Amino acid sequence: MPWFAKIERGIVSKDEFDRHVPAHIDFVRELNAQGHNARSGYWNRRGGGMLLFEAESFQAAQAIV
Repeated sequence: MPWFAKIERGIVSKDEFDRHVPAHIDFVRELNAQGHNARSGYWNRRGGGMLLFEAESFQAAQAIV
């Protein structure tokens, strides 16, 4: 399967971002359970982050994000 990246800009405060981390972790775990080999991380200096994952096609990747 091809790899895809979703890049997020830091548009909310770190505190606001942190409130959503548990739900995001669950989302990434579910992607992995479905075989997407997802990895995610936060950029401390710039805010925002990146989600890397595998999907069958560009259309499937769009549905995930």
